[in-house]
Amino acid sequence: MASNDQTHPDDLVPAEVRTSTSPVAIFSLAALKPGSSESDMRQTLKSMTAATREEQGCRQYSVHTSIQEPGIYAFYECWSTGADLLAHMKNPALQTYHAQMFGNLEMKTLEFLRPSED
Repeated sequence: MASNDQTHPDDLVPAEVRTSTSPVAIFSLAALKPGSSESDMRQTLKSMTAATREEQGCRQYSVHTSIQEPGIYAFYECWSTGADLLAHMKNPALQTYHAQMFGNLEMKTLEFLRPSED
């Protein structure tokens, strides 16, 4: 998930993840941009989290905030397959949330993960 609205999910997600028929996960760390409202961001994330958890293939979608550093958010999401992750990223119903989220957050870390037992 990129902060650039021009980035297409197929370009962002590695081929190995896109084509995975086993579970895939993402860990990301983001910082609230200067001038952005933390309370607005929390509301956006609350709504987006609820909607995302209803999507096909969503095994887990969690957002945490830093105790030591206000405005830092950690995201963890796990999907049944790479196709499920791509469907989530392309879901038209979530585009408004994505625009709000990436318009107000700067991505610091983005890691694609697979189960360690594979």
